[in-house]
Formats: sequence, structure tokens, C-alpha cells
Amino acid sequence: VRLVETSYREMQGKHSSMAATDEEVRYLEQRWRLLPGEDQAVSFLLDDLLMAQGRLATEEFDFVSAQVAYTLSLAELKRATGTLLQSENIEMTRTCENGLPAIELEKRSP
Repeated sequence: VRLVETSYREMQGKHSSMAATDEEVRYLEQRWRLLPGEDQAVSFLLDDLLMAQGRLATEEFDFVSAQVAYTLSLAELKRATGTLLQSENIEMTRTCENGLPAIELEKRSP
């Protein structure tokens, strides 16, 4: 449960960071489009924009990684509490094949 809570908070933080970087990229794009001319100030602004876009790509990757960690922690919690099959609508049937016990798993329709 602690892992689920921690990974959720991390995912929220990564989302906030990604959103802030996205706002920075939009601001720099707007400034670059509105700035006239081809002088050195424009090239510095373009460099800032490209660097911000690189940071945004990194933030997006980190956010997706946090989402994966959160989803995995939820699955692990369900497995640990014995509710994973129920949450996925999987029915377990114990059978006997050739004198040996077997378990058949079947996904039910929702």
C-alpha cells in the first residue's frame, strides 16, 4: 500500500513538472514566432526553445515511467491481497487431467 501511495505521489509530481515545462515551451514558441528579424537575439531564443523542447521530452518520459511504476504497484497490491484475478474478471476452475490436478483460467465478459 505504501508503494502504491508513493508511486502515485511521484506520478503527480512528474505530471506537474511536465505541465510546467510544456508551458515554458509554449511561451518560448510564441516569443520566437513574434520576434522579428534574424539577429543574434532570435538565434539565442531559438536555442532556448530547442533546449526546452528537449527537457519536455525528458519530462514526458519520466511521467510515463512514473505511470508504469504506479500501475505495476497497483497490480502487485492486488496480487498480494489475492484480488488480482477478480479485478481482471478471471474465473479459476480446478480440474483433473490424467489424474493430475489442474487449474483453468477463463476471462469472463464484463
